[in-house]
Amino acid sequence: MRRPVALAISEAEEEGLRRLMAEGDKGEYRRSLAIILRAKGTPSHAIAGTLGVTRRSVDRWIEAYRSGGIEGLRRKPRSGRKPRITEDQKKTIAEAALKLSPRIDVVY
Repeated sequence: MRRPVALAISEAEEEGLRRLMAEGDKGEYRRSLAIILRAKGTPSHAIAGTLGVTRRSVDRWIEAYRSGGIEGLRRKPRSGRKPRITEDQKKTIAEAALKLSPRIDVVY
């Protein structure tokens, strides 16, 4: 088994990672948590198992952090066509669906 490559982060860096985790993006939360766990000495395979991802993903996130810091963990803009409906229209559709079937839980 490979030994995990050490990753040292300062208290300020850990605080920055925790702030990123609190922003609410699931991907950024997992990437930040992976960095914190690695800094505490947890190997990639254990982090991957905890987060439900591949070891390779964890290693890529660690490399992204090493090369770009916290900004390297942020979600990148996606290519492709922009959505045709606005957030307000999505909300209106969800509200209409709730009126038809009030037992549906909708998360905005």
